[in-house]
Amino acid sequence: MSNRILGFLLVLGTLSALPAQALEVGALGGLNFWGYGFAPPSGTTAPTTKTTGSLAFGGFVRVGMNPLLDLELDLIYAKKKNAYTSGAGTNVFETSSYMVPVLVRSSFIPGNFINVGAGAYYEIGTSNGVTVNGVNGAYSDAGVKSHDIGLIGSVQMSLPVMPLVRFLIDGRYLHGLSEQQNDTATNGSYKNRSIQAFAGISVGI
Repeated sequence: MSNRILGFLLVLGTLSALPAQALEVGALGGLNFWGYGFAPPSGTTAPTTKTTGSLAFGGFVRVGMNPLLDLELDLIYAKKKNAYTSGAGTNVFETSSYMVPVLVRSSFIPGNFINVGAGAYYEIGTSNGVTVNGVNGAYSDAGVKSHDIGLIGSVQMSLPVMPLVRFLIDGRYLHGLSEQQNDTATNGSYKNRSIQAFAGISVGI
């Protein structure tokens, strides 16, 4: 058994020492935990919220700019679900969107086992609109906007599977910058906050 472990470690080290590829493509799938930073109207109390993980998946292209930095462009589809409770009761809010994050990544650990990324994203809601308590309608019906821009941070673990192929585990935090309510005086102000957990695979070209 010890010989097998030693052999595995040797193979792992050999693969990790391979030079970084100029171009990578990959696929990701996992969960999107959508929440928001909420400021209630004056004189009212903020509702309590509860988020559940919803499906998210997509792909990316990553280009090596120099030995330390990579530029990554993603396209992610994400469902969103959140329940909020106020004096009027509990409402379940559901929607979905396409996200286009652009990140700069860097690894400070030999073998590129762990890298960190930071950048910005643009988000646009799908044509499915918004579902509140099981009733579907347009974004304007729910009093919210269908798009957002924001900042994104990522910590990614990258494990070699075979030459040019890596298994990925990626944790992300998204911090929306755009106001999402159409009528802030009546409904309060909220901005998107999300945590995403992905697993995936990348292939060097």
